Amino acid sequence: MTDKLKVALIGCGQIGYGWDPSIAGSGSEAFSHFAAISQSESFELVGVADTDSEILEELKRHDFLECENDWRRMLGERDRWDLVVVATPDETHSDILNEISEFNPSCVFVEKPLCMDSLSGDRIIKSFENEGISLLVNYSRRFMREYRALGEVIREGRMGTPLCLTVHYTGGLLHNGFHFLDLAHWFFGLPEEARIFPGHQKRNKSKDCSATIRCTYKSGLQFNLIGVGHESPTHHQVEFIGSEGGFRILNNERIEWQKSVPMERFEGFRKLSTKKHQEIKTGLALPNAYRSIAEHLEKSIPFERNAKSCLALNHLIENGLTVLPQHS
Repeated sequence: MTDKLKVALIGCGQIGYGWDPSIAGSGSEAFSHFAAISQSESFELVGVADTDSEILEELKRHDFLECENDWRRMLGERDRWDLVVVATPDETHSDILNEISEFNPSCVFVEKPLCMDSLSGDRIIKSFENEGISLLVNYSRRFMREYRALGEVIREGRMGTPLCLTVHYTGGLLHNGFHFLDLAHWFFGLPEEARIFPGHQKRNKSKDCSATIRCTYKSGLQFNLIGVGHESPTHHQVEFIGSEGGFRILNNERIEWQKSVPMERFEGFRKLSTKKHQEIKTGLALPNAYRSIAEHLEKSIPFERNAKSCLALNHLIENGLTVLPQHS
């Protein structure tokens, strides 16, 4: 293709723009949609929309951008958009997606979660399917090569039988916890049973609380997603234990690979010992995501993970057995 694919960005907050306002060359890391699109060889960022006037004034220094405080007006300025990116607060996704279909873009890339409830998600997906609009949800770990390698190691049995996956997280179940529910879904599929323990601390003023979920799989694997109170520092810790090895990840920064070895002092017992450390290149997740979207639009390569499968996470927590806390 000679012409770049035209992109509109709705929402220029942290992940949209603020975390990385740079325009770097191809192959660089990018921590915002703005930076990732700007460095892409396939996409051209044409328009941005945000309700924050200060952010818009800052963005207007880029002469090539159309800047609007109303995303509807921005989308209405072109007959067709190749890609629309939605990076607004979680609670706004459903309303925006319901209206976007009227502008008939080729593809929409939305930040997780897709929606706050499965009923809204079902309506959105049906509408997009009827209009022939592709829909991709940004579960960023799916676009990191290090996590893809972890999944391959587990599925190939190189860590033995999967026994337990435990995650501690902050920041709300839908906003942050869904990253790890998706990780378990990716690695192991959906569980047989999910028991949900409601959290009490809210993320900002949202209704999204850091609930705890305990999942059981037919194989006997246990997945524990443990919500930590919002007064805690931002914290994400992942620990996997298999019969022959495991790994730990702290704050998405590096993987500590472990293997099962005999304990020197106690004959017949084994322990997990650190084998090596591997850095996680989080800054390549968004560039990788946009390469995947470009392949989809230019070569009709289907997305590995579609929106309908993402909605399975909403169904899981809505249909799971809610365990209410006992008060004396």
